[in-house]
Amino acid sequence: MQLLSSKASGRIFLNRWTKTFLFLALFQVLISMTLLIIIAVNVMSYGGIGYPAQMKMQHVRIEVIWFMLFEVWRLWLVIDALIHCSSLTVITSGVLNLFSAGFGATGCLETSKMLATSSYNNEMLKMNLTLQTLLTGAIGLLFIPTTYVVYKLSLEYGWKTYRKVGAHITVQSMYFTVSCFSLILRIDTFFQVFIMIFYTVLGIIDGDPQSWIPGVMALLCLFGLFLARKAVSDENHWEMGLFLAIQLGFIGINGWMMSQHTDMSEPWYIILFYASTAILMTIFTLAFAIKCEINFGRGLKSFVHWSLFGKQRPVTSISTTQNTLLDDSDIEYTGYTVSTDLQQAILKQNRSSTDMHSTPV
Repeated sequence: MQLLSSKASGRIFLNRWTKTFLFLALFQVLISMTLLIIIAVNVMSYGGIGYPAQMKMQHVRIEVIWFMLFEVWRLWLVIDALIHCSSLTVITSGVLNLFSAGFGATGCLETSKMLATSSYNNEMLKMNLTLQTLLTGAIGLLFIPTTYVVYKLSLEYGWKTYRKVGAHITVQSMYFTVSCFSLILRIDTFFQVFIMIFYTVLGIIDGDPQSWIPGVMALLCLFGLFLARKAVSDENHWEMGLFLAIQLGFIGINGWMMSQHTDMSEPWYIILFYASTAILMTIFTLAFAIKCEINFGRGLKSFVHWSLFGKQRPVTSISTTQNTLLDDSDIEYTGYTVSTDLQQAILKQNRSSTDMHSTPV
């Protein structure tokens, strides 16, 4: 465990770009948490009149808590990207800044809508609107340096696929598809599992007797995310088929829950934003799952390995005589540079070509 910790910290603090990326993520979490905690406390001082106003206050409070959860989850994704040296995850972590800004903007819309009524304490509403505007603006400003750092890191990590699977274009393309699918599964933890928990909490607060349904769906989605990784690793069509069925079930339950908690005469912007994004992500999940399944049996299996308990499975790569550990977390990242790694890749490819064209004596 100590070895794993030292390896992980070595990758996280490898150079100025990895350190800057982590610093920007931590700085955003610090700003967000500080402002969101103040906003959450102020929500309870809105002084809502009547049962509908009280329910609205509870909903806004849950929104703020979920925004906090999203920021912590995004920080985990940043750390995961640095540990696994994944350019795809780095890019996604940067793009998710826009989702944070979207959360903040919809919060501003909700508060502005509440200000238009006479059911709440206007002073607290105005204070929260100011804080939400500051938060959204700060996230927007942080997006600029984050984008530049993401660009630098993606260039540095971009050689990893070549280093792992070699120069075969078809294998690279299939491996890229699997990498995208693996990343989408990570993202789905927030847009599938967490949103079902979100609906469950809302149902409990509102006294909905059917609140157990999204709770069960959350467990099914969590099971499905693990099943999908195993299906790709084993190239198992039945497991992938079950995963696809769970995804279709999620779309149905999510659409039903969104309609249950949305009154079109008084739209709840956070729910519409969150649920619509979840459906969009699920469509991407389905598309990449099908693309991965189409590639089953085409020679990628030896390059893809996943185990729930992290058991390593070394094999001999076709382009090198050295054993290669197949999961991203299993590959030793030694701080190679693009120039030296390119030289190694060319030499490796030359050896492979020589072996393929040599005739036995």
